Amino acid sequence: MMKNKNVIIKPVDKNNWRDFETLFESKGGPHYCWCMAWRMTGEERKNNTTENRKKFIKQRVESKIPIGILGYLNEEAIAWCSVAPRETYRSLGGDENLESVWSIVCFFVKKEYQGRGVATTIIENAKDYAKKMEQNI
Repeated sequence: MMKNKNVIIKPVDKNNWRDFETLFESKGGPHYCWCMAWRMTGEERKNNTTENRKKFIKQRVESKIPIGILGYLNEEAIAWCSVAPRETYRSLGGDENLESVWSIVCFFVKKEYQGRGVATTIIENAKDYAKKMEQNI
């Protein structure tokens, strides 16, 4: 598998929220779900609109709940990987009693960067990020 050494990885936080927002709202971006499909609580599902999904994910970022990482090339966010503690997702199936487990449930690479090793790079970095956070993936 090809990796792209030029891609810089940063966890999503309030400082780069705008980059996350721009990536998700870009052509072909996952702006319809805001990566909330596996995160929504029962109460949030009652208000399940695109606008609210964006609001819900932003609330998590503002609360410093890990949601994932962005991949940058030339200071532009070009890729996303949802990697976070398992307990921040709704049931994913399997053993739900695993402590210190992080899960990857989604990733996105802008079309013009697909086939350049970006997906491999962001997934490998997602695993490294989880390990740095003293977790298992």
